[in-house]
Amino acid sequence: MHLVQEGQSRSVLEQVLRFATEVGLPVTLAEFGLTELPPELLRQVAAPATAEGETIHNEPFEVRPEMVADAIPAADALGGPGRSTRA
Repeated sequence: MHLVQEGQSRSVLEQVLRFATEVGLPVTLAEFGLTELPPELLRQVAAPATAEGETIHNEPFEVRPEMVADAIPAADALGGPGRSTRA
């Protein structure tokens, strides 16, 4: 999610996804056991992640809760079916 939020290139994202897959790390929400993520739940997750004092604010840009809530499903889709580097 972090790399998506930063706007990293597709090649960087694929490199990280390839490595995570090779070492057996989960790359989708389903692989974490999360299958239902309604928008309200995403907002509930994003709020404490962006609370004052959290390390997410070390980014060189303002990080708002809605940005985090939007980045979660976007990152999930990158690791999903059809990804060419998937094992």
